Amino acid sequence: MRHVLEKAGVTAIYATQYQRTQQTVGPLAKSLKIPVIKMDAAGTEKLVARIRQKHGGETVLVVGHSNTVPEIMRAFGVAQPPVLADGDFDDLFVVTVSKSGPSRLLHLKYGKDD
Repeated sequence: MRHVLEKAGVTAIYATQYQRTQQTVGPLAKSLKIPVIKMDAAGTEKLVARIRQKHGGETVLVVGHSNTVPEIMRAFGVAQPPVLADGDFDDLFVVTVSKSGPSRLLHLKYGKDD
């Protein structure tokens, strides 16, 4: 993920308390010298409120799980987030939140080629 997001202008990084998400963001956080803010996997409302309050207009990376990522996207205004399987590990979703109008979703892959 680091090679994809290193020059994307990320100013804050959030990841759940679990080892897998911490390992996913570790190289990028180290490269950018940005601390990883640990979030409770069950705390979507608090996470969204914090990002809206502290990071409006910024590029924020959030790393979650197959059951939390769609919930987070929905909270940021994505009407129909994709359904994710437990084994989906290389999806990258870019949600652009607009002050007026619907949020936009871009779905990318960052893993190895098949």
